[in-house]
Amino acid sequence: MPYKNLRRSAPAVTVKCIQCGKSMQTTDKGVAKHVTGWVVPRDQGGANHIRWQNTTGDFAHVGCLEEMYDPVKTGQGNLFA
Repeated sequence: MPYKNLRRSAPAVTVKCIQCGKSMQTTDKGVAKHVTGWVVPRDQGGANHIRWQNTTGDFAHVGCLEEMYDPVKTGQGNLFA
């Protein structure tokens, strides 16, 4: 299979996180790419499939997205530190 792992075969590009503004590589672990598309539910569970994806060009750290979309949950970890 020549296309077994497209993510690792794509060249790394330096981008800025839309939340914190820090530079990162598009292929780094913990980096999310914003897309639009159509969600197709799976019959056997697991993550739904997004078909006809279009990238918006935005990237963010997963941790930054957690702070942006669920700030209460993210901040709770500091209560017990």
